[in-house]
Amino acid sequence: MNSERRALRLIPRDFQWRFTGNKSLELSFSLPRGCFATALVRELISYPLAS
Repeated sequence: MNSERRALRLIPRDFQWRFTGNKSLELSFSLPRGCFATALVRELISYPLAS
């Protein structure tokens, strides 16, 4: 079994954003195979943790 590693740095392709109203932000991008959009979005936003 071969082990594989994920890249430490991710550069999304075709990245676009726009405000859609009601304080909403729409993101559009492409990622390489094996990368997760949730990981990218987590790095882009700041949110308070529930206590």
